[in-house]
Amino acid sequence: MEKQLKEVNVELRKRMTETPNPITSLGVGPELAETILAESGDVTMFAGPEKYSAFCGLDPSEHTSGDSIQGHTPISKRGSPLLRWTMSMSAIIVCKKHHDFNRIFERHAHRGYRYAMIAVAHKLARVIWRLMKNNRDFTKRPPKRTA
Repeated sequence: MEKQLKEVNVELRKRMTETPNPITSLGVGPELAETILAESGDVTMFAGPEKYSAFCGLDPSEHTSGDSIQGHTPISKRGSPLLRWTMSMSAIIVCKKHHDFNRIFERHAHRGYRYAMIAVAHKLARVIWRLMKNNRDFTKRPPKRTA
């Protein structure tokens, strides 16, 4: 089984180099990038990055009852559990490779590791939506808008 898994990974890496994928420009490996692409489908069906993040299940859930004050709530966990897990694993990688994502982690780290990683994964989902929508690679600064 290990031999078959290696063969599949070799073939997957070969195909990833043949077809451009904007997610790999974040530093995410081909296995995670392909899983994100496969689970996401066509991103043009989402009206915006917030909708895509909600599809990933990384948006805060809403809980209101009567006169209660809405505080910090857990994530909604809508959508594919595999996509949510893949985004979480990718968040760990981009935190190590990109200073901007690491700053997001550090800003939320006082609330706990999991909370901070979910915040990074939420941001990552929105960035991935933009990369896939515009079919461009990740850069530290987004390209300038043209009129």
